[in-house]
Amino acid sequence: MGTKSPKKIVDMTAVEEGGPHWSPYARVALAPIFSIKGDQKKVPEDVSPTEISDAIAEGGPSLRTVELSGNTFDLDSCEHIGKALQNCTHLELFLCDDAFTGRQKTMIHPALGLLAAGLLHCKLTVLDLSDNAVNPTGAEHISPLLTQCFTLKELYLNNTGVGPAGGKIIGEALSKACENANAAGRTYALERFILGRSRLEVDGAEALAIAFTTMKSLVEIRVFQNGIPAAAAEKLALSFAANPNLEIVDISDNRLKLQGSLAMAQVIKRCKNLRRLNLSDNLLRHRGGLEVAHALSGFLTKLEFIDLSGNELTPEVGRSLLRHLKSKPNLATVKLGENAFGEDVAEQLGAGLGGDGREIDVEGAFDLEENELKEQNADKDDLAFIAARGDELSYDPNGMVGGGSQSSTQSSTPSSAFGGGFAALAKKGSGGGFAKLANANNAKAFGGAKGSPFGNDAPAKSDASSGSATESAKPTFASKGFGGAKSTTFGKAVADAPAKSDGPSGSATGSANTTEGKPTFATKGLGGAKASSFGKAATGAPAKSDAPPGSAMESPKPTFTTKGFGGAKASPFGKA
Repeated sequence: MGTKSPKKIVDMTAVEEGGPHWSPYARVALAPIFSIKGDQKKVPEDVSPTEISDAIAEGGPSLRTVELSGNTFDLDSCEHIGKALQNCTHLELFLCDDAFTGRQKTMIHPALGLLAAGLLHCKLTVLDLSDNAVNPTGAEHISPLLTQCFTLKELYLNNTGVGPAGGKIIGEALSKACENANAAGRTYALERFILGRSRLEVDGAEALAIAFTTMKSLVEIRVFQNGIPAAAAEKLALSFAANPNLEIVDISDNRLKLQGSLAMAQVIKRCKNLRRLNLSDNLLRHRGGLEVAHALSGFLTKLEFIDLSGNELTPEVGRSLLRHLKSKPNLATVKLGENAFGEDVAEQLGAGLGGDGREIDVEGAFDLEENELKEQNADKDDLAFIAARGDELSYDPNGMVGGGSQSSTQSSTPSSAFGGGFAALAKKGSGGGFAKLANANNAKAFGGAKGSPFGNDAPAKSDASSGSATESAKPTFASKGFGGAKSTTFGKAVADAPAKSDGPSGSATGSANTTEGKPTFATKGLGGAKASSFGKAATGAPAKSDAPPGSAMESPKPTFTTKGFGGAKASPFGKA
């Protein structure tokens, strides 16, 4: 087959939006540019690799952008291109997404290494390797570039199948970049990170959490469809909150549940510049939905888009969202479809949030059936979290879903679990990580001198008068369910308090009066023997479900395409 010369460098000072050389990375100057984007050529079968490398070498130090996306290269071609890139010392954008279709993974990984080696001396601000079978081995090959490219602002690794091991390599490389930059007296300030559909799971998510916490510079994070469970999602979400200028968050189609929802609530509260938030298909359900809804009561004046669809959110959550979202001045799109709002609340949401050009989606609203109520009430992950850290929630978790006993008001107990503890995350030895982080920050709230959230380091006896539930109006609650043997006040321990309260079961308020020194806060639902009486706890959702339509377990959304991230196609992990 004959060869055809690739497009030559286009020297321009401005690029028209939507034109042949337009890029979504409009913040970065694009000219001069070399591009064969979307030509669907096989190299070397259709085009000689020397023609491409010679054209890149012609641009030399003045070249600012190289676009190879939408073609397919072999190892020898990448060697030629990599050598030519070594002279492009002012190159800023290297877009090489969807560039190895039909190639074997054993070839793709070293080819990525050759390209990465050629980019080491460039001033890259944007790197896009999306829609390639990077996998863990490929992550190792690009890791040296990531650790040394201090100028990088935007990293796109969407749909690369890096998996937990590869995600860990990427995360550790980004942490190392921060460390190396600091040692060189420079600043590493990554702003946009996109790594969706790549199975990060636990190891990948936790390594990225450490890196993000160290950076504090991110404005956009998209880590959708990565199989991240609640505990790892909490760590990742907490790292988001360490980036105060965050504008765009997409952690959809993972498993936040209650634990991750509480952390995401902190993100919402801290990141006042949020414009787009996607938490869809995350099993937020009633408990987690209330956390997110309460957090949205803050002054997020810049919020434009929110997606909470497919989360089995209950009518109470829907009403709370209606109260808190209708006052957002710039909110243009609200997606709440496939939730358990029921017809009445769905109509209220449509009427209350619609109008004035705002798009509202409440399609597919349904009512929870009895077995679904039981599943929510007995979710083993949520119940375990409530038993260990129920004091951190912004509402009383005693009441059951569908029982009408949940309070929709903010708890008077401060939730300080996430204040100022981000440095602990940056240490690799943090292990199980956030329970310790929460404990350290909750110490003041519960009177523990050394970081115990339940007053274990507090004096054994209270200075309160005998039979009194207060000391300077401090409320008490029973410690059963938290593993303690005594009731505590927020400042001191009450000796030999009974394990159960005489207050009404499931009460979130309690009374100022007590009988014979018994505390007023009931612990039923916080880990006591009856907390999971509605049935066997549900296991974590698999990647695909046979659940009925409308269930959050079903993940009803279609496969994400990568067009928005610079990729031409939504290719499978094993594209090669």
